[in-house]
Amino acid sequence: MRWTTFLFLIVVTAVVGWAAYWAWVEQQQAHEASAPAATDLFGNFASRVNEVARITARSAEATVTVGRNADGVWTVAEKGDYPANPDKVRETVLGLAGLAVVEPMTANPDYFDRLGLRDVAVEGSKAVEVTLADGAGTALATVLRGDTRDYASGSQPGTFYVRMPGEDQTWLVEGTFQPAADPVEWIDKSVPEVTRERVMRLEVHHPDGTAFSASRADPDGTLALDTPPEGAEVKTSEVNRIAGALAYFYFDDVRPADPATEAVAVTLTLRTFDGLVVTARTVRERGETGDDDDGGDGWVTFSAELDEALATAAAEAARTATAEAGGDEAETTEDDPLETLRAEVAGITDRHAGWAYKVSSYSADTLTRRLGDVIEEPEPDAAE
Repeated sequence: MRWTTFLFLIVVTAVVGWAAYWAWVEQQQAHEASAPAATDLFGNFASRVNEVARITARSAEATVTVGRNADGVWTVAEKGDYPANPDKVRETVLGLAGLAVVEPMTANPDYFDRLGLRDVAVEGSKAVEVTLADGAGTALATVLRGDTRDYASGSQPGTFYVRMPGEDQTWLVEGTFQPAADPVEWIDKSVPEVTRERVMRLEVHHPDGTAFSASRADPDGTLALDTPPEGAEVKTSEVNRIAGALAYFYFDDVRPADPATEAVAVTLTLRTFDGLVVTARTVRERGETGDDDDGGDGWVTFSAELDEALATAAAEAARTATAEAGGDEAETTEDDPLETLRAEVAGITDRHAGWAYKVSSYSADTLTRRLGDVIEEPEPDAAE
């Protein structure tokens, strides 16, 4: 090949490559220009987030409706209007408003399944359809949330696929938006918390009339059975387990309480040094053997009251200790321990009265221990 011909081929290749590069750049610019901002996907929703009064999330398996009542409290309709988790509500509304479009994806319905964006009415759909509406029921934004492409990492938000119901165009978006159609995922999981260190006395009563109790004189002492069987060794760890039953309480589901079950409930009462009295009543689901004591989950109801005499004595002791330590004896309503306790009792009553909470078999075991579970019977005398 002659040198001039070779040089000519090099020049032609460079020109063609350069032209192809600029064609690609123009294509990318046109592609980015065609991708709407998030506000274009949902109209002016971002400016109307405060108008949201109802959230509906649907999947192929479940539906949940979360609404704001006249008192401004968000509740879950499918759970008897039990209070919703306000963080979940806020994350859903603001998460949708904050989505940013990365790029348009396919508009071919044949590929919806690959992105997890089939309509929720189609069997096997993996999408969650979310509608945010105002108080009149008018939809402010509706979207199908599909598969995740990139999970969030640190401060970097994740990316996932979305589609507007009734439209074929799909989108890859960036943001934090994790809706759920399972009503349990929306309920407020906050519960009464009574730490073991706070417990002065515990009592357990079974429907068959058996009962036991344990107490201690000061917070640094050890909870001991009030009437231990002669010769029996107390399992301190088991007693402490019961005393801490409400320290890290977790429930799996909630439903309106059935007053008829109280007669068959096991009652655990925790009395604190400062005068709070919390009672948990547990009804066991039948285990594999059909025995109520055999491994079934449990449903728990709560009530609370104030032991005024104990609370007053504890408050007076605290004031005396403060004075002896040279502290300020002046009190305000906010600092009044009795008022704090009354508020705690009112909070437990307002939130939990009339509701039953489903707990695991382990938690149910803790709440329904028998005397034999907290002692070691003495070994029989071999000579006998």
